[in-house]
Amino acid sequence: MPTQALAPPTAPPAKAPTETSPPPTEAPSEAPTETAIPQPKLGPEEPVASITDVAGKWAILIMGGGGGDAAVFTLAEDATFSMDAIAGDHAGMNVGTGTFHIDGGKLLLESDDCLVPGPTDVFFICTGIYEVFVSMADGKPALLRFAAVDDPFVDRKKTLDGKAFKPYVEQ
Repeated sequence: MPTQALAPPTAPPAKAPTETSPPPTEAPSEAPTETAIPQPKLGPEEPVASITDVAGKWAILIMGGGGGDAAVFTLAEDATFSMDAIAGDHAGMNVGTGTFHIDGGKLLLESDDCLVPGPTDVFFICTGIYEVFVSMADGKPALLRFAAVDDPFVDRKKTLDGKAFKPYVEQ
């Protein structure tokens, strides 16, 4: 029986470009780069010496009640402080207020709304003592680092001890 040779397959004819065909794209030769926002150079870490070393609004995460909620820690020039949650389960809540002063490189936070959590929450007057170190940038405080010396308010201690905070930038 004679065998018949099959013709090799042929590609379909190429379409001529039309006005509706998208233009060919080329791969960029370089990846696009983001414009970096220049960061001020931090100065050396120094123990705080005055209210102006710490005054401002600082971005923190509150740790009480299983937290991790974003908050603003305000240390005002009139020597008052407040911790106000801005996100998470505690959003819109004030979670601590009081007065503060600086003594020998230590920040003393005095409050009458410290809390012993439990079935019957108990509030008491307390003073938290922290060694605080500041790094300046462009003549302003740019980073605060806290190390607890003593703070009977457990949730505040969890929030501050061993942490460093940058200034809060309103969104």
